[in-house]
Amino acid sequence: MLAFASMENEIGKHIVLTSIALTSSLTRKLKEEGFGITDEQWKCLSCINQYESLKQTQISQIMLKPAPAVSKIVARLKKMGLVKERVGVDKRERFLFLAAKAKASIDQMDNVARATEQTAFRGISKSERIQLFESLSKIRTNLGVL
Repeated sequence: MLAFASMENEIGKHIVLTSIALTSSLTRKLKEEGFGITDEQWKCLSCINQYESLKQTQISQIMLKPAPAVSKIVARLKKMGLVKERVGVDKRERFLFLAAKAKASIDQMDNVARATEQTAFRGISKSERIQLFESLSKIRTNLGVL
């Protein structure tokens, strides 16, 4: 176990490495289950599913990703036949929604994500999870990310 002073200097790096490990694990499991998508693509599909349809700018805000990165994710999901686009009332607006192929498997994808999360949190009590959630929320607030 690290001494507190050393831990304090390493905690940001530890958060980043833990995030990478979690996302890598999810991507691996989604591929193993035959979905052939990345964690980022799943997050995008999950956002669209939650709100039924979204503009790309909204997805960018929710995922905390720059617009060009989201554009690449969406282009790949369209190419895979998982996302479709609809023109809004204002012809310049484009709304994304799940294609039938994604609707048929989004619940299974979500189950893979939940199972990955359960594995990651094995041995961590409910009160520790609550504390972690609260601490990470404070960090996001401190950084101006809500």
